[in-house]
Amino acid sequence: MRGQHGTANYPQFPDIVDAIGYNPAVWLHTRSKSGLDTGQGQTPELATAMTIVKGIDDPEELAYWFRVERRCRNREHVIRKLEERRRAITHDRDGFLQEADADADAAVDESADEIAADGGSR
Repeated sequence: MRGQHGTANYPQFPDIVDAIGYNPAVWLHTRSKSGLDTGQGQTPELATAMTIVKGIDDPEELAYWFRVERRCRNREHVIRKLEERRRAITHDRDGFLQEADADADAAVDESADEIAADGGSR
């Protein structure tokens, strides 16, 4: 279980706990609606959530994070970070992968496929 504490102030998802062993709402259900502190940074919970998400390699586990975020707060910037992680998993990369980076990877892959199909004569 990923560092969970009492169940006082966040929504419960027993089916998700059964599936992945912990409840992402612990970190996604932050004390501020936007997930941002009054300053430039994120709340400690959301910063921890993004650190955990960065280490997720299983698309099914990440899908549970999407589900919880959509039910808890449905914040666009959090969904965007989850999407970036999904792209990184798809491209077998660490961390977060922005759409432009994924497009560049796809172009390189496509070019390599064309060269291989051409017998490497390019």
